[in-house]
Amino acid sequence: MMGRVERGVIRAGETVEIVGIREETLSVSVKRIEAFQKTLTFARVGLAIACVLGR
Repeated sequence: MMGRVERGVIRAGETVEIVGIREETLSVSVKRIEAFQKTLTFARVGLAIACVLGR
C-alpha cells in the first residue's frame, strides 16, 4: 500500500487499521516500510511511503 503519513508515526511491526476501502475496518500488521528506495523502521507525518502489509 502506498500513501502519505497524515498523523503520528508508523513503525514496522505495528498493527494498524485501514479504513475507507471496505465497509468494515481491516486490521493488518506493517511488515516493512519503504521510502526513496530505502527500508525504514518508522515514518513520520508528511513522508510518502510504501508499506508491505500482512495479516
